[in-house]
Amino acid sequence: MKEKKSKVYFLPADGKNWYQLAERFDLLKDSVRIEECICKGDMVAVKTHFGEPGNTAYLPPVYAGRTVRSVQQLGGLPFLTDTTTLYNGRRSNGVIHIFSAWENGYVRDKVNAPIIIADGIKGKSVSKVSIAGEVLSEVEIANEIIQADTLVTLAHFTGHEVAGFGAVIKTLSMGCCSQGAKFKMHSTVSPYINTALCIGCGQCLKWCNFDAIAIKDKKALILSDQCKGCGECIGVCPEAAIQINWKTSEDFHKLLVEHALGAVSGKEHKCIHFSFLMQMSPACDCYPFCDPPFVSDIGILASRDPVSIDKAAVDLVNETSGLACKHYHSNNIGPGEDKIQALYPHIDYKQQFDHAEKIGLGTTEYELIEV
Repeated sequence: MKEKKSKVYFLPADGKNWYQLAERFDLLKDSVRIEECICKGDMVAVKTHFGEPGNTAYLPPVYAGRTVRSVQQLGGLPFLTDTTTLYNGRRSNGVIHIFSAWENGYVRDKVNAPIIIADGIKGKSVSKVSIAGEVLSEVEIANEIIQADTLVTLAHFTGHEVAGFGAVIKTLSMGCCSQGAKFKMHSTVSPYINTALCIGCGQCLKWCNFDAIAIKDKKALILSDQCKGCGECIGVCPEAAIQINWKTSEDFHKLLVEHALGAVSGKEHKCIHFSFLMQMSPACDCYPFCDPPFVSDIGILASRDPVSIDKAAVDLVNETSGLACKHYHSNNIGPGEDKIQALYPHIDYKQQFDHAEKIGLGTTEYELIEV
């Protein structure tokens, strides 16, 4: 029997409407029937990415503010949340993470909700959640995600140097898990240096927060006993010389999906997901900088199904034409061609969808409904 299609609602950014996309965001929330997931008194975690200071592509706070208002109108008690990072940037603990959010505009006047870092001030406020995974039987998820009655994700679609792309599944997975879980996911994909491409510029050494890179004979060298496998160095290399051992790619995607399953565990029918296909940079919002978008703005998606919404997002991205981007590794960027593969040709990102369906996170079969 063919699996039932999930509904994915689409608010296009086509420039034909006379009022702004942010103003029309409320129409999208009405379509996905947010009221069915929120009861009076519910603690509602609004999971977003506040952006690393210095990055300008992150999701602007206006959408978080409008989401908060809708939750409050239904009698819910919303809070904005994210988890601490594995690397030592300006979101690596709960205190500086909140300061970074404020710096990027997530202040009370704009969002009207408290910011609570889901895994605590030192990233230790986590609990184990049992799942029916293929690789794992339990995962570590941030306590405030677990304890929330309802989970609303505001995912910014970007390219991603390890996952291929980042959207709702990645927001649920890396965005809601412990630092130890992040390490477990990343440690399966330790990078290596393609010495034929490396020019010994040292940019990767400056970025690495684990002292796991050295310069030897004018070439970068990964110190495997110190490398945490976070992959952050990949995006900063100007010569694309830092690459991944893709023998373990399938393991990474499986772990990514299984942690997402843990994040929604116990509230599968109390989750709403939004994906913002705007200002889509080639790499994630974790860097303190960003490159120009690799495709034009497309719009906003909403769904109850995290797999369907990501599949619809990828399809919409691939249907449009690519923009000039130094990160493309091929000229196959016309309408209908795979932009994610053009950015990261060695990443089989479709493994995410295969495994997500296999373990019951959602379905790739969807009905796209334009709002």
